[in-house]
Amino acid sequence: MFGQSNDLFYAPGDDGIALFEKGVPIQGDITSRFYLWNAATEVNEEPGFRANQAPRQFAPNAGPSERKPVRRVEDVKDGFTHPSVDQVTRVTVTAGAAMVN
Repeated sequence: MFGQSNDLFYAPGDDGIALFEKGVPIQGDITSRFYLWNAATEVNEEPGFRANQAPRQFAPNAGPSERKPVRRVEDVKDGFTHPSVDQVTRVTVTAGAAMVN
């Protein structure tokens, strides 16, 4: 979750992330494959400043309900500026040896 929001979260695109490409495990920084999404459970507020966001909310789902489809933040047009994914997090995959039991 993007903590300074009502209901934004980080996740890959609709197709997910294949952990193998042509039979070879992926490795390295895959942050660029992640997006900021709006769960649309509560009306968005300016990031980091309002009472109905995770760090300041007195109870879950305390903000006004939104009930719209889940969408990428860039498609929401809420008028707020959101940080790019790489400003907030980094996702790295390291291939390891297969475990045999």
